[in-house]
Amino acid sequence: MNSGGQFLLYDAILAFLILFVVLLGVVFVLEGEDDSSMESNPALDRLLLLSSIDFHGENLLSALGDDSAARDVVRDVLSGESFVIRDLTSGNVLVNGKSGGYVNAFSARKIVGGHEYELTLYV
Repeated sequence: MNSGGQFLLYDAILAFLILFVVLLGVVFVLEGEDDSSMESNPALDRLLLLSSIDFHGENLLSALGDDSAARDVVRDVLSGESFVIRDLTSGNVLVNGKSGGYVNAFSARKIVGGHEYELTLYV
């Protein structure tokens, strides 16, 4: 401002420059915050694998509620991993392969044949 209190052109340019720097800073912080959505989800990968397996003419996940042999196949596929498979639609735990303590848990859900299945891996 000049001595008469008038708003001058360089005042406007300085204000826009400050706003631009603040906007760039906010965008940079928000963009660099969390890239976990870009990372692979091991539970989703294994759930997709299980849902792609055909077991006696039906989907392996659909067969889990009725067939103990299907549960054995799941245990073989996920051998060495600590996991739980739930049917969220009926509220049942279909396979419990959870063992010991864990640090992280990865979870994924998939709808197959009108039922929502959830696989939780404990690492």
